[in-house]
Amino acid sequence: MKEPKPNDGLRFAERAYKTLTNTYGTVPDKRCKQCKHFIAKRFATTYFKCDLTNHNHSIQTDWRANWTACGRFEQAIK
Repeated sequence: MKEPKPNDGLRFAERAYKTLTNTYGTVPDKRCKQCKHFIAKRFATTYFKCDLTNHNHSIQTDWRANWTACGRFEQAIK
């Protein structure tokens, strides 16, 4: 029988964000929404994702636009 995963109360995206920021640090004056890896998937509603992580159509992988950018930040081209 498989061991259950620890329930840390975080969604997948929150755990992925925590891993990115712990690994690469943060860029305090930048936000995820300013990064080229921040993507919007438009359906009836818009869902935001980070291209640096695994993502699918689940709410568990929804990214927050105003999270402080991680150290992999690259300015989006407008």
